[in-house]
Amino acid sequence: MTDSAGGAASNAGRRRTGSADWFADVPRDEPGRARWARAWAAVQGPIAADLVGRLHDRVALARELGVDARVTSDAALALGAYERWGAEALRKLRGAYALLVVDATADRVIASRDLMGIAPLFYADTGARVLLASLPQTLTHQSDVGPSINRVALADALCRRFPDPAETFFERVQRLPAGRRLVVEPGQVRVEEYWAPATAADRRADEDETFAAFEAVQERAVRRCLEAARPAIFLSGGLDSTSIAGVAAGLAEHGDAPRPVALSLGFSDPTADERSLQRAVAERLALPFHLLEFDEVTAREPLLVQCLALGRTLPFPLMNVFGPAYDALAGLAPEADVILTGAGGDEWLAASPYFAADLVARGNLVGLSRFARAWRAAYAASPVVPYGLRPLASAAIGRFAPNAWRRVRGRRLAAGDPVWMAPDPHLRRAQEARACAGLGLGAAGASFALADTRTTFDSTVTSMQMEEFFALGGRRDVIFLHPYFDADLVDFACRTPPDVLNADGAIKGWLRRSVGRHLAGLGVETRPKVLANRVLVRGAAQAGRSAWQGLGGVHALAELGIVDGTSAAESLFGAASLKGAHRLWELLNTEAWLQTQLSSGSA
Repeated sequence: MTDSAGGAASNAGRRRTGSADWFADVPRDEPGRARWARAWAAVQGPIAADLVGRLHDRVALARELGVDARVTSDAALALGAYERWGAEALRKLRGAYALLVVDATADRVIASRDLMGIAPLFYADTGARVLLASLPQTLTHQSDVGPSINRVALADALCRRFPDPAETFFERVQRLPAGRRLVVEPGQVRVEEYWAPATAADRRADEDETFAAFEAVQERAVRRCLEAARPAIFLSGGLDSTSIAGVAAGLAEHGDAPRPVALSLGFSDPTADERSLQRAVAERLALPFHLLEFDEVTAREPLLVQCLALGRTLPFPLMNVFGPAYDALAGLAPEADVILTGAGGDEWLAASPYFAADLVARGNLVGLSRFARAWRAAYAASPVVPYGLRPLASAAIGRFAPNAWRRVRGRRLAAGDPVWMAPDPHLRRAQEARACAGLGLGAAGASFALADTRTTFDSTVTSMQMEEFFALGGRRDVIFLHPYFDADLVDFACRTPPDVLNADGAIKGWLRRSVGRHLAGLGVETRPKVLANRVLVRGAAQAGRSAWQGLGGVHALAELGIVDGTSAAESLFGAASLKGAHRLWELLNTEAWLQTQLSSGSA
């Protein structure tokens, strides 16, 4: 196996992000003659490979392949795995990467996103060729792809519906979802699922043994993310990031990984202030600590204005309300090559609220009562009616008249859209036709909770969040990694019954135990979740109108028939609610992004 990029010298830079844009051109009739926009990172005879992002478990993989990890690039390791195991190699690889393998002998190209979709991969099938890139705009600049905006997808996104996980905001650009591979062979292009989390839970009798097994999986997930020279971690005062910090500090204490730098965002608003706890956690774990005051971030200009500027530079409209603040926070560790986050704790380690429907269906009223108490303690709301009774009632009606009931549910969903959405009647009819695909759970088969988990795995929102992290990392030459998006940890969590996930009768009980063990006495495990909602509402009220005027209104969205700008302004200005603030924020960020696409010729 030969690393065409130059062995050890090339490998010295391998552990940077590799997140710069890339482009590949695959002729449909002769896939083996695919062209890469730069020199192939790895070539072995008739097989070539390139990889964007990074692989985990490099030493173990290199040992299995019989090569030296110190002088072998990630792309060369992936190529070696393909030579050894063929397409099945994709199930064995771990990391955050997009991979392209060109096998001239088989006249085949395989492109894949990592198991959990942390690194981006987009493609366009023009009929004569298949084009692949890490940015959708790279594809829209190709003359046979074009920049046309997918109006109905953009409109649905503003209504918070994402019916197709492969769809993007450009008509001819598709996303390769997590756990999928794109295979191009002469005359055919197909997308195949090669991995997904477990679809059935195992009954485990001993809860303590299960927790011990979780700790081992969690430690491995964190260790993988610390395969870096200079790691950092976004540290809030919540369960998810503090648990990761505790595990990381333990690994560093035993010399098994470098000690990460803790980066915290501090709010002076008393409803969101966790600064004293953040400092205490970093001090207890002996982590170098940097605190960035949110007020310092917004001293120059309002957060909303910074959001609009940042969103213009991204593949899709900005999703993270506090994106500019966290971008600035990442800048406090300029030497870091990896930043760990707590993303995924809510998605994978909190039992789905739809577990209430499973308990009702089984007639387990004792379990339902226990679950409802845990849910109320965590979220100050009951899951019984919205997530227990309603899904069961909907499933029962659907069994008698599935098509009619689906249409009724779709119309009801579309009727809840803002009155200022889709003044173009053609667009409105297209949205109504797609509304059924944006429905929540109906009939969920054996388990509503597991069906909800699968929905999360396939979610467009999940993919876009990962794509945003990857794009923001590219700005800082760093890669964001998320231990709770580790494929093995997610699979383990999906195999665990929800009542076992709720260890000690608490939502995210495992993380509470983990935090209590690493940070005993600080009270992190008993604190309610802290949200900066008031900061968002106040920011929207202070800067919303001036930001609207600075954009010239939402004229780009209005010209496409997506929004009635006058009606939207009347509805949103003066709304001092969290929902109204989010709506205004989403609308303005989408408008700023769309204006950029139109003015740059990308749309």
